[in-house]
Amino acid sequence: MREADYYVAGSDKMAYKFLRHPDAPIVWGVGAYSVHIRPVLVAWFATGDRTYRDWIVRSCDNTLGANPMGLSWIVGLGERTIRAPLHNSRYRPAGVVADGMQSEGPSARAGGYNYNETVYPEHRDDFAPLHEYADCHFAIAMDEGVVRNQVLAMAIFGTLLP
Repeated sequence: MREADYYVAGSDKMAYKFLRHPDAPIVWGVGAYSVHIRPVLVAWFATGDRTYRDWIVRSCDNTLGANPMGLSWIVGLGERTIRAPLHNSRYRPAGVVADGMQSEGPSARAGGYNYNETVYPEHRDDFAPLHEYADCHFAIAMDEGVVRNQVLAMAIFGTLLP
């Protein structure tokens, strides 16, 4: 419960409200998914406290487009979705990535992967981390779908079903 409350208190200080570990950088899925949501899920299941559920919903909202870039991090799900995560389904006859694929979201501060050669205007270290994203399949740190994060996102959505 203390860990869940620590995550909620730290996340509440951000302009865009979604659950994250307050000390974790915005890399490898942290800005797009609630990769650190387990303590809050456990707290909600243990107590039934709607505060925890509300934070889970906010986190799903972030994944689906309530974020500074206004992008859903899941192809085909939401009003404005990413289009170019790194996935071989882009080689199918339709020529586009299959719906449901995910990217890792904002992550420019992870090492290399051609982000600096891709983004315009040129990246600066004073950019806001939640604005550091390039929707192109070769910017691996941002656009590679990680199965663990994809499964976790679907599990979280599933917990909210009636």
